[in-house]
Amino acid sequence: MVRPTKNVFDIMQGVSINIFVKSGQKKKTELGKVFHSNCRVKREFKYEILNRTIH
Repeated sequence: MVRPTKNVFDIMQGVSINIFVKSGQKKKTELGKVFHSNCRVKREFKYEILNRTIH
């Protein structure tokens, strides 16, 4: 009988949405810019945020 594994550190599984853009404007010696946002809200509100940002 195989038992499901348990997370020892009590970490919840998350989801990440990543969009990478290569513009060709940065020098080879420069690091890229990172923009991020954290949305800990209800699913419906996340859909609203994505729709406003994408359109």
